[in-house]
Amino acid sequence: MVRISDIVNKTGYSRATVSSVLNERYSSLGISEGTANKVRDAVRELGYVRNELSLSMKTGRSNYIGCIISSIHGEWGGRILEGALSKLKETNYSIRLSSAWGFENEVEALNHIIAGRVAGLFVSNINPEKEMVQKIHDFLAKYNIPVLSNNCIKGFSPARIEADNYRAGALAAEHLISLGHKKVAFIGGTNHPTSEERKKGFLDALKSAGIEVPSEWQQQGNWKIDPTEEATFELLSNKNSERPTAILAANHFMAAAVIRKASLLGLSVPKDISVIGITDESLCQITNPPMTTVALNESEIGSRAMELLVKMAENPELAKEEQCYLVEGRLIPRESTGIAPLS
Repeated sequence: MVRISDIVNKTGYSRATVSSVLNERYSSLGISEGTANKVRDAVRELGYVRNELSLSMKTGRSNYIGCIISSIHGEWGGRILEGALSKLKETNYSIRLSSAWGFENEVEALNHIIAGRVAGLFVSNINPEKEMVQKIHDFLAKYNIPVLSNNCIKGFSPARIEADNYRAGALAAEHLISLGHKKVAFIGGTNHPTSEERKKGFLDALKSAGIEVPSEWQQQGNWKIDPTEEATFELLSNKNSERPTAILAANHFMAAAVIRKASLLGLSVPKDISVIGITDESLCQITNPPMTTVALNESEIGSRAMELLVKMAENPELAKEEQCYLVEGRLIPRESTGIAPLS
């Protein structure tokens, strides 16, 4: 194992000088950039890697940010993680990662993360029971660990970073309006705030354009295939004297189910019915036809989360403030939306 003493012997500088460069404190001590570069060259040549656990035991501070994501195998989770890792490369912090789904797994992941010493905790798409939220608050407060959440149950943490779901719904509505659609429907997920905000943004943008969506055209798909296809049948079957010319589904997965069901009903997408989703994953490009959607910038969410957590770790007072940062998405037009058919 390469030690600091090896770098000292290699460069001829004192241990204090080498340590100040490794900890990025050299400029405040009057050490030149040239000296710092020589130390960095020696680090690369010798292959030195800092022992973060040993360092945290000596200083009482951790250089790890904990991260719990409900699903890292999904594309959205991978993008959040990619953004987080990219941002942490610019700092002295590393990530300690755990994936959890369900009450027991969430508790186990939390215990594992905290036991390993972390300077801050980022939690994405974890929705425990309210009683568990209070236990989490008490536990983290005991260790004075700042928390930043994304897409979690309301009240999970004072500091949040979220996709701008309201704006995502509005972007979808604006796109359909631009294509001349006036008969539009919405298929939501559950009553989770994510779906409700997308719905509100959608309905508000339509209302501003003078378009009302009947209550029977506001359906629930519960984020699943079968309920979404049932909702689609209710909206598009011939038993309705009038049907919508466009449908927004609350995510891309449900939008794919809408496209499939419309085809099974003998309707052409987008000639007879336009379909748009929210969130953009690989599935959107291989539906028939490829799906128009509003992409949420998950990579930016991960990057901003790490940037904010590092600031909170170094200034604990920031962690006590109620704050919510929104990351706006963007429309990706593909072939599942088209000009509204003539009435």
